[in-house]
Amino acid sequence: MVVGITGQTGSGKSTVVKMLGFAEIDADKVAHEVLREKEVKAQLCERFGEDILDEQGEICRTSLAKKAFAGPAALSMLGAITYPVITERILDRIDALKEQGESIIMLDAPTLYESGADKMCDRVIFVTADREVRKHRIMARDGLTEQAAELRLSAQKQDGFYNSADFKIINNGRKDELEKAVQGLKNTLLKLTEEK
Repeated sequence: MVVGITGQTGSGKSTVVKMLGFAEIDADKVAHEVLREKEVKAQLCERFGEDILDEQGEICRTSLAKKAFAGPAALSMLGAITYPVITERILDRIDALKEQGESIIMLDAPTLYESGADKMCDRVIFVTADREVRKHRIMARDGLTEQAAELRLSAQKQDGFYNSADFKIINNGRKDELEKAVQGLKNTLLKLTEEK
């Protein structure tokens, strides 16, 4: 069973994935690998300009993000170039994990729905937190100014966008509450795989 886990930046998806303890594919890591591929790099430079490259000739993710988060058209252009390649790599990893005998595979993907990766999933978990909580988390995590954090949060989908998810976890910072919710979810997922 492939379980997608998604939500806005700073919601704590990675924490939930670690607590669940199943085999995991991190879509962000796959995306970073894809950015190093020659063909993808060439297309991104063509669309966003050569100045997105660093001194080593690799994509500077900060420069790319500045341009890509500038508006919806730029963001969808980034998606059109990268999502098909990322999807292909993720499917390869799912197959490899299935061959290793994993019964539950977590797909940690912030843009699960936007990229169409939800179609690969049997179930979807939406992790959320209050906007202020998320803002402070990403400022601390990524060293962002409040203005930069606000810009990034504004580019994210609102909670209603995730209404089709099968499960919802609220992660506002109480560890005991989160552990209880995640344990309940883990039991549910294990039960679902037994029924398959």
